[in-house]
Amino acid sequence: YDAVFPGGECLEELQFYFSTLADDGNQYTDPADAPQNAFAAIWASGQSVLFEDDFESDQGWLAENAGASAGDWERGVPINDPNYAFDPMGDSDGSGRCWLTDNSPGESDVDNGAVRLTSPIIDMTGGDITIAYDYFLRLDRQQDERDKIAVRINNEEGGPWILLALHNTDGGLNWRHNVITQADLDAAGVTLTETMRLRFRINDGFTQSMVEGGLDAVRVTRLECGSCDPCDMNCDGEIDAFDIEPFLELLFDPDPVPCDSCTGDANGDGDIDAFDIEPFLNCLFP
Repeated sequence: YDAVFPGGECLEELQFYFSTLADDGNQYTDPADAPQNAFAAIWASGQSVLFEDDFESDQGWLAENAGASAGDWERGVPINDPNYAFDPMGDSDGSGRCWLTDNSPGESDVDNGAVRLTSPIIDMTGGDITIAYDYFLRLDRQQDERDKIAVRINNEEGGPWILLALHNTDGGLNWRHNVITQADLDAAGVTLTETMRLRFRINDGFTQSMVEGGLDAVRVTRLECGSCDPCDMNCDGEIDAFDIEPFLELLFDPDPVPCDSCTGDANGDGDIDAFDIEPFLNCLFP
């Protein structure tokens, strides 16, 4: 089944749900309590990657000791000591390297304080921002706020480091994924600028506790609503003979994948069909 959403304002939230009348005469919805609750999506024409790091190369992260006696952040391939049940077996995204606390054999956790890892400057202006990352946190004391990873953001202009996320539960030997949305940033009172930095701080608050942490697959993206010409079928910025083949593919392919969400609908009626042929030819031969 295909559904076409109506147009919306740039970065407007769209809410939707599914409803069906079954053979038994009952109506079912997804979510089950719709329309009181519904799925949501953001209206946008595309997504740009502002920053991405799998830590295979040095992009300028700053590792600092903030009072801990051991456990400094290190970038490298995880050393999995079979006699130590607190190290990850590998990185998260499969690239090989990640950031880890004291990446060495034996007992190598953070002790008696904190270590922090600060990103290079990231331009987060101009749209709906999403911050995603994978993290590793191995604890032997559950759910105590003194053993934790705190994620903060700062605009490098002398303002405070604002808390975005707090992780203080043991994940075993698993990497976990977390996403910080524009709504989260707004709720935290963050003003986004061209000079943003992220900071990941791991703290050991117990004298005898184990705290091992890791960071991988950091990705900052921006939803955008750029201008799009429906006749520019290959999205190269020009309308010419190179757009003919992708237009025909979009017309006759039962499962088309356009290069942009607005391409192909040359007459602007919301459908890509035979009625778009004449307007498309008019674009080619004005």
